[in-house]
Amino acid sequence: MKSYCIVNDTTPDLHVGSDAVMRTIREAARRHGYTEVASHPVSTEITGRDYERLLARADLVLINGEGTMHGDSRGCKNLAHFAAVAKEWGKRVVLLNSCYDANSQVTANLLARCDLLCFRESQAQRTFARQCPQVSTRVVGDLSLQSFPRIERPASATDIVITDSVLEDATAALVEIGQHFNARYACVKEFRFGSRKNLPLRAAARAFARSVVRLQPRPGLLLDLVRHQSRATFHDTVRRAGVVITGRFHAVMYCLHNRVPFLYRASNTGKIDYVLADAGLDIARRKVTGLPDVLRLGLRAQDVVQAAAYSPEESERLDDYLRQQQDAVAALWRDVFA
Repeated sequence: MKSYCIVNDTTPDLHVGSDAVMRTIREAARRHGYTEVASHPVSTEITGRDYERLLARADLVLINGEGTMHGDSRGCKNLAHFAAVAKEWGKRVVLLNSCYDANSQVTANLLARCDLLCFRESQAQRTFARQCPQVSTRVVGDLSLQSFPRIERPASATDIVITDSVLEDATAALVEIGQHFNARYACVKEFRFGSRKNLPLRAAARAFARSVVRLQPRPGLLLDLVRHQSRATFHDTVRRAGVVITGRFHAVMYCLHNRVPFLYRASNTGKIDYVLADAGLDIARRKVTGLPDVLRLGLRAQDVVQAAAYSPEESERLDDYLRQQQDAVAALWRDVFA
């Protein structure tokens, strides 16, 4: 029996994109005859007692880099150290689906011991190559692209849909846009209803309070957000979107997969910029910082929807990009599970 362990398992994140990434990895392992014998969740440090549990029975170690490998964070350094230890145990080690930005040379050197390094964007690959030019790496687009469902959208879709962001100020800016256009809310990541981490709910409540003070109460977005606290509602909400305005990397990936027009506010790294550069899309036209940028595209919702539509050239380049990722991921699995 061939066995593997998966580290940085993002399933506990309750996140549309993380769900899709982990489905892709686990389904590929199953198809190639590998059995999962252990996993370790995201945002949980790997300590001494975990090494035996993760490595003792695994022939193959899969590290899901996803959004962790940047800024030389504690989690980033922990995964890099684990990769080096796994190699000392004689395991085959693969870093999958990884961002890479602003990490130390020490972190790069530890990761260089992996048998295979796979980054999500060309920029991440170039950043790593500057630190370890002798190490062979590859680029495969985010693995969520292989598991997101196809959605059927009405040709006349005109809703503006917003999401939140991992950043509080970006979430507030997105909610302001949503409040202005009476937009709908698409839940990418679930939060406990009363949690302080529920940034979108807090931002929407503040935006509604400001509208009451101005004697122009607009409860629509807040009520929609309260109704859509489950990520299970994400697909149906986006299906009816004329445009999605988001601060979430995986919401952008979902839009690319389903050819949904979108605008975006930058996330905690340049990862959205980097994937759009790989796909050949117009970054300047799609990147916004707040409501004034959106209003420059159009004062009415239908004007914004029209401004965000893919040009014929973008549509062609996007089709090429998605086809390339299908080929790249097939080649990746052949090498990972060889």
